[in-house]
Amino acid sequence: RAIKEGGSIIKKQDKLDLGRGLLKSSFTGPDHLQNITESRSVQLRKVAFNHTNEHLQKRKVRQALAHLIDWNSIIANQEPQAAAVPKQTGMGKRMAKQWLGDELYGKMADYPITADPEGATKYLNEAGYSKQGGEWVDPDGKTVSFNMLSINWGAFTKGARTVNSQMNQFGFDMNFEGVSGGVYYKRARNQMDYDLTFFFHNNFLNHPISYF
Repeated sequence: RAIKEGGSIIKKQDKLDLGRGLLKSSFTGPDHLQNITESRSVQLRKVAFNHTNEHLQKRKVRQALAHLIDWNSIIANQEPQAAAVPKQTGMGKRMAKQWLGDELYGKMADYPITADPEGATKYLNEAGYSKQGGEWVDPDGKTVSFNMLSINWGAFTKGARTVNSQMNQFGFDMNFEGVSGGVYYKRARNQMDYDLTFFFHNNFLNHPISYF
């Protein structure tokens, strides 16, 4: 049988039980089960851009969204230990400085942790976009629309919905889709059928969604 505890599944096979996640004080399983060790790990999450999208192909549009997103509001609905990183290195700050060195780390772009709508507007204007009647339009005058694809996993859904709401309030035409894990992986990995998504960063998948 399987025992779920600490967000993980502990599989019981005869006398061997092994799983990840901490057994809580309220756990009522077999007496011989115990926490063997505790270790700290880092899991990175991000807003992933599909670079095949006509708007997201443009660096200034991606920079605009990086300024628009308010990470504090996203952190508020993630795990209690969650924190934002100002530089996009694929690593936490301490690890990035260790492996990149202070000089290279210092040269990398800083993005705001709190929303900077003025900065977002600046980059969009530089890319030829403008706001008309409360909605953003591209250089050809067409409404800018994005599809936010979300996997139906608690904190990931909350993160995706938060970003979707922020972008909608800023004036983008947003469509939100929450789908099951199987559908998500088929569309996100196999078909690249999304514009934006909230997902793991560097999730050991040999696929662009893991890194961009």
